[in-house]
Amino acid sequence: MSSQTSSLRALQNWCARQCASYPGVNINDLTNSFRNGLAFCAIIHRFHPDLIDFYTLNPENMLENNRLAFTVAENSLGIPALLEAEDMVEMHVPDRLSVITYLSQYYHHFKDKIPFEEQSKEGSDDMLSYRGYQGSPPRYRLHNPTQYAMLKPAPPPRPLAKVTY
Repeated sequence: MSSQTSSLRALQNWCARQCASYPGVNINDLTNSFRNGLAFCAIIHRFHPDLIDFYTLNPENMLENNRLAFTVAENSLGIPALLEAEDMVEMHVPDRLSVITYLSQYYHHFKDKIPFEEQSKEGSDDMLSYRGYQGSPPRYRLHNPTQYAMLKPAPPPRPLAKVTY
């Protein structure tokens, strides 16, 4: 097995692990498994559930799911949109090299981060900060099948008050 093949297998396995608990997301390859956009959304949601309301997504809304993932990844995470949502829908099989290149950006962004649900088990500082938000956390939601909207992010958490004894 070449190093390129093992790297691609490792990337596919990483994606499969990130998406394992998400209904309707099965990573069997690095092309069609990503076509409806749910896998991209699931990876983002796994680390930032405050950015995408995954459980309201419809697998049949491929264009909107891809647009949502690409917009959130670029605007909130700094991952450049290397794919076009329209191409993911129009092509029977998405361009493999383009999907691999884009997924590599996700991997490099998230590889050293702890998934959100694992943070919450330990009561980490990130979880405490998340709970410190006033009101609802920011979300990107589909409002109807033909459009999506970005909501303003919530203000940063307030610092904890110093206690003196």
